Amino acid sequence: MTSRCIVPNTSTWNSFMASLCKHRRSKEARDIFDSMAVKGEKPDVISYSVLLHGWDVG
Repeated sequence: MTSRCIVPNTSTWNSFMASLCKHRRSKEARDIFDSMAVKGEKPDVISYSVLLHGWDVG
């Protein structure tokens, strides 16, 4: 996305993490969560919920 000058927002990151969690890739979702702050995006309630759900199922 960033190579095409598209800047993802928190909602985009949440969707990406939810997809990873759905496919039992919780570790990668956590990595995305951690990288949000580095990229200037602040995780919201949904971000935390997605991540917690991901750890619950996978």
